[in-house]
Amino acid sequence: MAVDFTLLPSEAVEPVDRPSWLLWSLACLAVAIAAGVAVLLLWPPHLPTNTGKFWVTLFLFPVGIPALVLLRRLSHHEGRALDARLRSEAARTYNQRVFALASRPMLVGASAYRFSADATQNRAASVRAGDVALEMQTPLVAGHDPVKARWLELPPSVIGKVHDDDARQQGTATWLISELLDDVAAAVRALPPRLPLKVFLWADGQLDRARLETIWRDSWDARQLPAMHVEAETEPAGIGIVDQWLDRSARGEPAVARLIAILQLRPVLNAAPPPGSAEAGVAVLLCPQDAMPQEMAAPLARLHRPVRGAFDRIDVDVSQALRWGGMTDVPPSGGWQTGMDASQGAGVLLGAQAIGKMIDMDPSIGRTGIAAPWLALACAAASLGDGVDSQLVVVADAEAVDYAVIRRAASLPPGKPIPRG
Repeated sequence: MAVDFTLLPSEAVEPVDRPSWLLWSLACLAVAIAAGVAVLLLWPPHLPTNTGKFWVTLFLFPVGIPALVLLRRLSHHEGRALDARLRSEAARTYNQRVFALASRPMLVGASAYRFSADATQNRAASVRAGDVALEMQTPLVAGHDPVKARWLELPPSVIGKVHDDDARQQGTATWLISELLDDVAAAVRALPPRLPLKVFLWADGQLDRARLETIWRDSWDARQLPAMHVEAETEPAGIGIVDQWLDRSARGEPAVARLIAILQLRPVLNAAPPPGSAEAGVAVLLCPQDAMPQEMAAPLARLHRPVRGAFDRIDVDVSQALRWGGMTDVPPSGGWQTGMDASQGAGVLLGAQAIGKMIDMDPSIGRTGIAAPWLALACAAASLGDGVDSQLVVVADAEAVDYAVIRRAASLPPGKPIPRG
């Protein structure tokens, strides 16, 4: 996380103790009496006491000395109070600058996903309407009981005649990559020529890395897309990695566009898929906000800094995610969640009571493994429009939960500061 709010200076005005009027009244009275007595005792004997000079001296010293002391004390108090107000204002200005820098979102240039070969099911609107649900299916492997799962059923005309999962997953990966690239190709071509493009290619299945990259490069070259660099194989990351990328951008590192392409494949021919599981492919194009000139085509959405936290602090983390998204006054109209059980999901709803309908993707689409975080993000992006300006994305794993706000690009014009909660 770019900002640890516990380390930022407090904006509260430091209280300054006011002088006690009772104490200072008594002190001034005592000083006045002492000054009057001193004038009487120290008045030169040879000078008359019935002159104006004597009476002025007798009045001026007993009144002037306490008044001077009191005014000095009040001046000291007002100086400390002014310093406290100035420190509070300086802290507020500093915090606003820090928050504004850390609040810069990542632009979602395009997104694509496939979890079904049926185009009518591959719509976020269908999922929201409840038209998509996991169903009991008979596995293709003989002798196995029906299982509640989803897999991509592609005809031989698409993937050829396959007899084992190795061949099937290769054909399925080729189809998925082709479909995803068709959807994001226009946005990739619209990137500024000076902006490097890094591809994060991840897959879970029986397809080896070398073959996966070959399929990717062949599909890329077939569409004559601009130059890109496939990053070395790493552990698949969820949406929480966007927090690190935004940190790098805030530190002034050179801007790069990032295309996340991630496939989750399952055994189907040699073994039954796990209960509740699904296959999916997702592609998401992310670009730094400052790297996109205004004359470029409008991005699909703005992805705000994600927040990662433990299951027992849902309220705090949801509130912080909404703050990063500038939505403390008007919360998102809905959201997408995955990886959470019923009690945890209820906790999210409790932590963000004003948020609209939360879609639990696991019972509808299925558990899509490493693709789940990005599928949730892509579905949320696809939901924007037609009066839906924002969505909350909630992704849980075995250790913690990631929360992120995604907003329709048109809802926050370029160049407008991110509002601070």
